[in-house]
Amino acid sequence: MKRLLTIEKDQTVLNNLHNALKDSTRRLGLEKSTTIHLRGMDADTTLEDIKQSIIEITGKWKDNNKISELRPLSNDILAAILTLKSNDPDKILKEGSLRVGLVKCIGLRRD
Repeated sequence: MKRLLTIEKDQTVLNNLHNALKDSTRRLGLEKSTTIHLRGMDADTTLEDIKQSIIEITGKWKDNNKISELRPLSNDILAAILTLKSNDPDKILKEGSLRVGLVKCIGLRRD
């Protein structure tokens, strides 16, 4: 025989607990991250160029953002993997492309 026990809930206590858990995940770096595949960069593109392009769209560079090493695709075109936290990926994906140097690169969300 199973019984369901219900108790009266104090909304302020629940809100405090929710905020504490949210803050602890942020401090531990457990925030949800989004991976973006960025492709179409020139052969002379550097990681610093990509970082600067992200700063132009998001306003700042966060320490927990990551950029993989640049790798060749074809015909002197490069690709990189971006791992970004918070709402930065949404800003980049909303733009549809990311201007890195003189080239507009395509950013695709990876699941």
